[in-house]
Amino acid sequence: MKKFFIPVIFAIILIICSVGLVYLQNQLQNLDENQQNEEISKVISTYNNPIVPKGFKKIETSSASWDLENGIPKGWNNGLVIEDEIGNQFVWVPNVKVIDENLVKTYNYNIQEPMQREEQLKRYNKQIEKYGGFYIGRYEVGLSKEMQDNIKEFSAKTNDVEGMPVSKQGQLVWNYISLKNAKKNAQNMYNNEIVESDLISPIQWLTTMQWVHNCGYNIIDAKEWGNFSNVTFKFDGLYSIDYGKTYQYGENKLKSQYNMILSTGATERNKTNNIYDLAGNLMEYTDGWVRDRGYYSIGRHFDDIGNHIYNLSLIGVVPLEKLGYRVVLYLK
Repeated sequence: MKKFFIPVIFAIILIICSVGLVYLQNQLQNLDENQQNEEISKVISTYNNPIVPKGFKKIETSSASWDLENGIPKGWNNGLVIEDEIGNQFVWVPNVKVIDENLVKTYNYNIQEPMQREEQLKRYNKQIEKYGGFYIGRYEVGLSKEMQDNIKEFSAKTNDVEGMPVSKQGQLVWNYISLKNAKKNAQNMYNNEIVESDLISPIQWLTTMQWVHNCGYNIIDAKEWGNFSNVTFKFDGLYSIDYGKTYQYGENKLKSQYNMILSTGATERNKTNNIYDLAGNLMEYTDGWVRDRGYYSIGRHFDDIGNHIYNLSLIGVVPLEKLGYRVVLYLK
C-alpha cells in the first residue's frame, strides 16, 4: 500500500509544480506584454496621438483623420484639427527638431532680450516634453462678431482695442492692431485650468516652418501657397482692395496682380497641413519683442512677393494694415 501511495503523491506534486510553472510563465508573459504595451502607449501618446483638451472636439478633414490605425490617428502628421464649443479651430503641430541651418541661424541670431527668449524656450520645452507638440490657430485671428457687425470702415481707431478674437473661416482679419493689444487679446481667448492661449513665439514659428518644410512645402519661395502681390488665383469670400478699410464679397473671384486682403481661409490653395494663410495675406506678430527696436513678425503680407517666409522680420509696434496675429494654445 505504501509503495503504491508514494508514487501517487509524487505524481500529484509533479502535476501541481507543472501547473504552477505554466501559470508563472503566463504571468511573466502577460507582465512582459503589459510592459511592452505600456512602452508603446508612451510613444503613441506623445507627438503622434495628441491630447484633445476638455471643451474641444476632434474635427475630421479630407487630409487629416483622427481615425486610429495601429493605435495612432491616421492624419497625425497632416494637421489634425480640434474645435472649441463656439467653432474656433486649431491644428496640431507635432514636435520636430529645427534642423535646417537657415532656420537655426534665424533664431540664434535674433537679438531678442535674453531673459524673454529663455522664458519662451522654457515654456515651449515644457509643452513639448509633456505633450509632444502644440496647437496653432488654423486661421489668422478674425475680428470679433460685434466688431464685424457694427463697424463700416476699419482703421487703427476701430481695431486697436481689446476684444475677443476668433479662429474661424470666413472672418475679417484683425489688422490695424498694436503688439500690446494683440498680445492681450491672444491671452484673453483662453485662460482656465485646462488651457491658455498666447501669441505664437519665434521658436514655435520656426518649428511650424520646419514641419511644413519636412512635408514638402517650399518655404524659400511660398508663392505657390500664399497670398502675395505677384500671384494669381481664385477664391470665395470677403476681400479688401483699400488696405482693409472696407470689404466686399466675391464668389469665384480672381485674385490677380492687384493687391487684396482676403478673409480667413478664403481658398484651399493657401492651406498648408490644414493651416490657412501661413504665407502672405497678413504679416503676423510673434511674442518676440526687442527692446527699443520693435518685434519679430512672420509670414510676409499681401503687398509683398512670396519668398523666405520662415524669416523673422524686425519692425515697429504701431498698428498697420499689413499686420495681424495668430493664436497658439498651451495645454496645462
